Amino acid sequence: MRATNPFEAHLQASGGDINRLREIYQTQRSTYNATQKAFLLAPDFVGVIPDPILSRLVAKEPGYNDPRHSLVVWARPSPSVKALVAQIQEKLTAFAPHLWTMPVEELHTTVLEVAFNLTSEEITSIIDRIGPELANRLVELPPTQVALVEPQLSIDSTAIAINFVPASASDSDSGYSYHHLRRDAWAKLNDAGVPVASRYAVPSAHLTIGRFVTTEDHVAPGAVQRWVALLDELNEWLRREYWKPARESGLEWVVGKDHGLILHGGKVWYGLGEHVVAVGESYAS
Repeated sequence: MRATNPFEAHLQASGGDINRLREIYQTQRSTYNATQKAFLLAPDFVGVIPDPILSRLVAKEPGYNDPRHSLVVWARPSPSVKALVAQIQEKLTAFAPHLWTMPVEELHTTVLEVAFNLTSEEITSIIDRIGPELANRLVELPPTQVALVEPQLSIDSTAIAINFVPASASDSDSGYSYHHLRRDAWAKLNDAGVPVASRYAVPSAHLTIGRFVTTEDHVAPGAVQRWVALLDELNEWLRREYWKPARESGLEWVVGKDHGLILHGGKVWYGLGEHVVAVGESYAS
């Protein structure tokens, strides 16, 4: 029985209108931020939640290794996005010096999560099943370039991410978007009989830029409130300086322009990955 492509639902909901798809992405991140902000500012909020695995890795606990193995298709950001993230990380760590920040060279958005939290042997088995030909097809870029715009920070009790939405129809003559790219990656595997075990297929294009590894920066009275206020302030700055029409040029990340897509396997949770299965050509190649 053929599985249903989870990315089709949002494309159907948009009616093929890329501007409607943008609204779906914007609603997703705005709703998420509003929910998380209310949670963080609630009187009964118990505090930020350090990543238990990353905390042990940062502490260099003897003999400890991340036990989770995954298989993912990643897109690396453009130089302009990496430079922006570096600025934001500097502002965040000025407030929270113990915040773990993703190295800018390891920044990524997940185009498709093929499998997660398995053993090394299980991931190797899936890679063998995919094979070199399909692996190379998975990292092929579409003929039509897809762009992401309008950066906005997303927050919760565990991490901070920078989130984008697809470029509008006025910025792209094609109806093809980043969401279509994700749908097509899923379809390539499904059509070949390789099951995809993604945790979610929400309309999101985000890069995790920081994670909590301690509560130390957020335990003082009012610290969480000031943290949320800082994130609000940064989002206003992003809207003012990096969105159109406030800045006519805006910030546009053409996925694949500078770096090809990557099929990564292994311990990929924090941006590294042990096994580079396939690397696609960039548009600049």
